[in-house]
Amino acid sequence: MEKIIDGKVTLESQKFYLKTKELGNIEMGLLAEGYRKLSTLLQLISNETLSETTILFWDEPESNINPKMIPALKEMLVALAKMGVQIFITTHSYFLQQELSLYAQYNTNDDLDIRFITLYQEEGNINFESQKLISDLLHNPIQQEFMDLYNREQELFYDHT
Repeated sequence: MEKIIDGKVTLESQKFYLKTKELGNIEMGLLAEGYRKLSTLLQLISNETLSETTILFWDEPESNINPKMIPALKEMLVALAKMGVQIFITTHSYFLQQELSLYAQYNTNDDLDIRFITLYQEEGNINFESQKLISDLLHNPIQQEFMDLYNREQELFYDHT
């Protein structure tokens, strides 16, 4: 995981730092949000707050993270799951959804039991759907909005050519 964030988390004089080879110590408050989140996960692993008996609930881990950091976020989530941490995340990110979906679909040798769950409202009731692959969900508002945007782009493009 230290390779993912290209450094180590250290505690010096009651302050947390990301220690990197190129930049030295960078105080956590000065890090970009993505590096701060990933560094915090690394610290929670180091002090054994996150271990094989832990359940992690994380609401929108992608918020305030540069989209380029999403693959690293997925790698850290997978590494935590392989350690035995049970993870529940919510997301509104097409990128994170797809990263996890691709992992679930193409890394079938893992013993990870990845599930995609969606909540939806129908006839005044809140229902849920759970599948092993994101593509098998019938109710996926993230995917639907992505397709709607794509269709709007195509209409605009072909209307102006």
